[in-house]
Amino acid sequence: MNPQNFQEHTEQHRRYARIALALDEALGTHHGIGWADWLLLDLLQAEGGHVTTAHAAKCQGLTPTHLLQQVLPMEKLGLLRRTRTPEGARFLTIASSGQRVLQEARYTAEAVLTHGS
Repeated sequence: MNPQNFQEHTEQHRRYARIALALDEALGTHHGIGWADWLLLDLLQAEGGHVTTAHAAKCQGLTPTHLLQQVLPMEKLGLLRRTRTPEGARFLTIASSGQRVLQEARYTAEAVLTHGS
């Protein structure tokens, strides 16, 4: 990678980090969740409300351990549920309160992405 491309990638990452921070602040203030939480709820909703933890971790770009660290507080808030099949497969399911928060927070996220923080 040439130095100019590297610098462009660095600046792109910084722009993304500023946007993610603005989303975290707005979603946390108004809905009690962060941007990564919103993305996980959105994934669950898009996948029919129910996905394996392995699929969720891969889609979120997380290790299973890091996904669990994200999921535990969301489970305590009643936004999602963890289940396990008799065969041992682990799943995440969006709860009705998670669906409601996702829909309400969508407007906040759209406002931040459209108009800035």
